[in-house]
This record gives sequence, structure tokens and C-alpha cells, in this order.
Amino acid sequence: LAFGLWAGWCGTGLSQYVSFFGGLETPLVIPWGSLAVGFAGTLALCLAAALWPAFSSGRAEPLTLLQSGRGAM
Repeated sequence: LAFGLWAGWCGTGLSQYVSFFGGLETPLVIPWGSLAVGFAGTLALCLAAALWPAFSSGRAEPLTLLQSGRGAM
């Protein structure tokens, strides 16, 4: 997220000098609502992907897992 904001800021600054229109002042507009939705969606997807392995490991007996080796899960 921080890298994307930094790259956008650098891109708008660079467009002042390299633009076809020459010297066009482009404002940096950060859509905080869209960024928040994307961040929340990514966080929810990562949490959902981590739930099944966490629950399956939490329900198993540690001694049984240690005795059966790597292929237990």
C-alpha cells in the first residue's frame, strides 16, 4: 500500500516534466475509500484462507502428529 502511494506520487511528479502537454500540473488524488475496501477485502481473504489449516491443526493431538511424522496432515 505504501509503495503504491509512493509510486503514484512519483508518477504525478514525473508527469509534470515528461507530459505531452508540457508542464501540466496534475494533482495527486488518493481515493481513501477504494483503498480501504481493497485492504479490507485482502485482509478478509487472507484470514479466510488461514482458517482451515488453523482449525485442522488445532483439533489434532500433538503427540499423534509427532509420532506419525510429516505426512500426518
